[in-house]
Amino acid sequence: MSDDLFALHEASLIESWRQLASVDPVGEVAVDAGAVTMAHSHPALCNALLRTPEGLSRIRKVFAGRHHAVWVREPQAGLDRALESAGYQRDERTVPMVLDLRAWNGTTGRSR
Repeated sequence: MSDDLFALHEASLIESWRQLASVDPVGEVAVDAGAVTMAHSHPALCNALLRTPEGLSRIRKVFAGRHHAVWVREPQAGLDRALESAGYQRDERTVPMVLDLRAWNGTTGRSR
């Protein structure tokens, strides 16, 4: 994936985390050079994007033993070593998706 497309995907991902966090009383997104974290009351929505090995300490502090997933852009020796030494296991890879929501009207399009 090109750097431009990944930057678009990352921005979209972070914005989607902000939207999810905005409707959760304990939801919170924090962004810095080392990591992006999205804490949420539902464990399946607790996610982090690890940018540098140093960001792992903040991720561990934010989640403090709670279930969470850590995403990395691509395998990088420094990030892989940091995650492995902290006890994380690589269990799946996904293909990044980008959805243009600029024209979205806020409905799901489903009828009930």
